[in-house]
Amino acid sequence: MQKLVSSIIFLLLLAPIASALSIKAGVESYFTDDIPAVVIGESQNADDTLAAIVYQNEFGVKTTTKASAADQTKTLVVIGGPCANTAWNGLAADTCEGWDQPAGKAIIISTESNGHAIILIGGTTGKDTRAAAKYVMDNFGEAQFNKERVILDTEGLPLPKDTLKVYKEAGTVNTDKGESSASGPVIIEVPNDASGGTMDLADGLESYLKKSYPGATVTILEQDSVNIGLISDKIFIMMSEKPIVSVNTDAPAAYVVIAAGATIWLEAQGYDVQGENTINQLIQQDLEFQ
Repeated sequence: MQKLVSSIIFLLLLAPIASALSIKAGVESYFTDDIPAVVIGESQNADDTLAAIVYQNEFGVKTTTKASAADQTKTLVVIGGPCANTAWNGLAADTCEGWDQPAGKAIIISTESNGHAIILIGGTTGKDTRAAAKYVMDNFGEAQFNKERVILDTEGLPLPKDTLKVYKEAGTVNTDKGESSASGPVIIEVPNDASGGTMDLADGLESYLKKSYPGATVTILEQDSVNIGLISDKIFIMMSEKPIVSVNTDAPAAYVVIAAGATIWLEAQGYDVQGENTINQLIQQDLEFQ
């Protein structure tokens, strides 16, 4: 019996020991080993798109990867929780149905697949995801990230920039350093009866877009009905109690970036922007990384 126990112990000692990968070690590996693919959910909502920019900027990643196209055996950073990003399936035990974190919280998880580091960052709200994405990138050396799983309090944490400033579209005019080169026509529709401050809101949005995106051509129109021809091939914003921000499903990334910025600006003014899929399709292949 003693000989059998000894043999089992000897065999266990020979077996490989799985080492836990801390969040700190996972992020560090992005600098020393493999650059991560940046994975966002199929809906590519504005908050997750902007949270992803943190890692695209840091590691020079030109494009994001949809969850359905993500290779879970490779190095990844997964943006958005399990309700927003199905890439969590098979990588973490958290599920959309079982998510019980209140607003103001985010979960950060580090794991390994096939020897490659994977970091998952998901907040209860889109704002929580954005804040957590920036905080982890800026502060991964903190002692709290020497663990595989951290629940982060995002209240009061700074948000990443709401403009994608590291991309330059080929063939466009040069822009100043740190200035977004995203360009495109923007139509802001205001009802003829501009009650409730919608005209002031439109003026404020116009000023923000022109300042943040010098290549954007912004026009404010007053009318009462949506003209389909007006929407086509443009960024269309309809002002109401619940504003609508829309771009075509095949819109170039320059349009998507401006639409995402407009969405975040409107939400910052306290408006509930309609639709989870207002940012319909992020196509960044046409962009040249600078």
